[in-house]
Amino acid sequence: MPLPPPLALDALLAARPVSLFLDFDGTLVELAPGPDEVRLPEELFARLADTARRLDGRLAVVSGRSVEWLRDAGLHDHVLSGTHGSELLWPGGEPERRPRPLILDTVDRAFRAFADTRSGVIVEHKPLAAGLHFRKAPEHGEEALALAHAVGRQADLAVQGGKMMVEVRVPDGTKGSAVAALMGRRPFAGSMPVFLGDDVTDEDGFAAAAALGGFGIAVGERESASARFALPGVAAVLDWLGS
Repeated sequence: MPLPPPLALDALLAARPVSLFLDFDGTLVELAPGPDEVRLPEELFARLADTARRLDGRLAVVSGRSVEWLRDAGLHDHVLSGTHGSELLWPGGEPERRPRPLILDTVDRAFRAFADTRSGVIVEHKPLAAGLHFRKAPEHGEEALALAHAVGRQADLAVQGGKMMVEVRVPDGTKGSAVAALMGRRPFAGSMPVFLGDDVTDEDGFAAAAALGGFGIAVGERESASARFALPGVAAVLDWLGS
């Protein structure tokens, strides 16, 4: 049975303080063929600024991207969690994360060697992860997944799948651990967490929000084991943020 839509944000805020944790790709912006081809419309920045004001700053973007990428894309005014909960950046601050393991350089080289011989496969470099995107070359998806799992086992690192991509990363966190950590800090503490996301990587965020008295909102046409509500896509998310 399809999940119902959530109440308007104003209605939630009338009952109690709310914190929003927002996935990025597929939730705030439409998915793109490559990680650097995503488009951030000007209205997104205004909508996020207005929503953060209504929430007294209790808004965070929780993404698989690095916090530097999110900051440089124009989201520097918001709390940012990157690489699936493995790093954190507060406005005006420096990234909070562990040192980059040297073994990730070996993963990077293996991924680049793979992509160099397969047109359309894109390597994404992050401080704490290396990713392979195959949206432009889905015929190489099975090979990419097999390589990531093999390299991840050898390097004793986590393997994280997503929509038409896979990455090998440090095993330190999940989007759920990011929610739990932020909910223990100001200005989020004492509020009801709501997590919005479109991918299987967001299920940990949904579960963490529910465990802390809130709920998850699944975005797009997919089933979710942990979300309570759903919105059909990015446009609906932006409309809901203004509701």
